[in-house]
Amino acid sequence: MVTQIESFIIKKFLDWMQKKLVPFASILGQNKYLTSLRDGMMVAFPATMFGAIMVILQNLPQTFGFAGFLPKGVLDFIDNFFAPVGNATMNISAMFIAFGVAYQLAGKYKQPKVFAGAVSLSCFLMLTLVGTDKT
Repeated sequence: MVTQIESFIIKKFLDWMQKKLVPFASILGQNKYLTSLRDGMMVAFPATMFGAIMVILQNLPQTFGFAGFLPKGVLDFIDNFFAPVGNATMNISAMFIAFGVAYQLAGKYKQPKVFAGAVSLSCFLMLTLVGTDKT
């Protein structure tokens, strides 16, 4: 049960937050670069969610202690099936983000959105290293 003193402290804290933090948050919410970053990352949200679900499914046996009861072949199958899917979706989401952030920022400047996204994606791909150092 909340006492009167605790409710007074909570009210004072909420008043302070409303007075000090809300104006700052409002300024950040109107910044075109931060909103473009936020909205551009939402393009990758479905892939990120799918990859996260695959990672959860991959780790279910170890998390709940089923790994000791399952044969090694089943555990290997789970790892070999779900790990590449989760890894691939997390890696490809970087391309979605590169396209999405530029697309959103171009919209804020009233410029061609798809062209900006394509340029950003092509620059990202040119700068991405392909291959391994393994010999």
